[in-house]
Amino acid sequence: SSGINAEYGLYTYTSELLPTLARSTGVSMCSTAARIASILSPFVIILNHISGSLIYFISLSCIVISMNLIKSLPETLNKPLPNSVEECEILFNKKLKVETII
Repeated sequence: SSGINAEYGLYTYTSELLPTLARSTGVSMCSTAARIASILSPFVIILNHISGSLIYFISLSCIVISMNLIKSLPETLNKPLPNSVEECEILFNKKLKVETII
């Protein structure tokens, strides 16, 4: 139950960080990554044959990496959603390198 709540919270937070023009693409990329992870999750049982503690090490590594990545995200409470890349730059307080493909 808490995993499902965390998943929907992640979708909400992801959509708040991305500008309007890239919001659907960004959320769909996150959804694709989650689906790939869920497809690969049954194969984790195979790791139990290699080492019983390897599963815990991989899980802990993923948790630590994601916690460090989440700490680098800006706070979005009571802030308007960005509509352009320029507004995202202001939200992140840094200049983003954006390339356009024509």
